[in-house]
Formats: sequence, C-alpha cells, structure tokens
Amino acid sequence: RYLKQLIRKELVLYHPYSIITLVLFAMAASLVTIKAVHLFGPAELNYFENYLANMFGEPVWFLLLTGLVLTWIIGRAFILKFVQFLIGYDFGQTENRYRLIIFNQVCGYALIPLVSIAYFIREPFDKWLILACLGLLFLNYMYRIVQSLITAFQYSANLLYLFLYLCTLEFVPLLIIGSMVFKETGTLN
Repeated sequence: RYLKQLIRKELVLYHPYSIITLVLFAMAASLVTIKAVHLFGPAELNYFENYLANMFGEPVWFLLLTGLVLTWIIGRAFILKFVQFLIGYDFGQTENRYRLIIFNQVCGYALIPLVSIAYFIREPFDKWLILACLGLLFLNYMYRIVQSLITAFQYSANLLYLFLYLCTLEFVPLLIIGSMVFKETGTLN
C-alpha cells in the first residue's frame, strides 16, 4: 500500500534524487564486486581483473562495472514497461518496476558504509564485511523475486508470463554472467 502511494504521488523513477541513489547503489555494488574478486576470486579471475586494470586503469574498471549495473537496472525497468505495453495489461508490472528501483536504492544506502569500511579495515574483518555486503545483495535479490511472485499472484497473472519474466529477466542474466566468469577463469570447460 505504501509503495502504491509512492508511485502515485512521488513518481519515484523520474525524480532526480532517484537517479543519484541508483548511481550510489551501482557504485557500491561495483566496489563490492571488485573487493570480492580480490578476496574470494580464483587466481585466474584476479589475473584477468589485474590485466584489465593495467590495460584501462582501475578507475575505468570501476566505472565500467558501475555502468553495467546501471544499465542492468534501467534496462530491466524499460523492458518491464515495454512488456506492459505489448501485453496491454498491467499485471502489477508498474508496482514491480518501482519496487526494483526502490529496493536497490535502499540496499545502496546500507551498502555504502559497509563497503567503505571494508576497504579501510584490516585483513580478517574486511572479508566479513564483504560477505555481509554479498549477503545483503542476495537478500535484496531474493526479496524482489518473492515480492514479484506475490504481486503476480495478486493480479492473477498468466503463469506463462510469470515463467517468461523469471527466466528472461531474473535467472538467465545471472547464468550468462556466471558462465562468462567461469569460461574466462577456465574453471568451466
């Protein structure tokens, strides 16, 4: 109910502050990814990251990751809007699109202090903070999926549409990214 009130009165997606908080989330997610690769990644992945950092410079690598996260979030929002236009019915997609933006913004608020501390704290504690950040990102992701399912069932959405949504916008991008990482590191043949 609160989310519907935000959608109706605030137009959250189009507010300039919304863009700033999405950029903060993307920056925090990029920093978490870079630190997690340094701490937990296989040696081959660290070599690949160091190769890119030497080739482009670390700020460019960070900006590239930030741009990818922003493109993923904004692209998903536009795809949801386009599917809503094609189908001709809402089926809760407006609520889902705003939920995608709002949850990522709130997650960004929680990630910024944790990842900032993780970059300046000593060895054993930085791993715990990055694990907490990864856990927060995972919980954000799972909560959005569960809320999407609940919204779809509330609006009596067609199960085929629901299956296609979950496959194309939730699971397949993660599988593609995972397979690219495993292929690059040579751990998946």
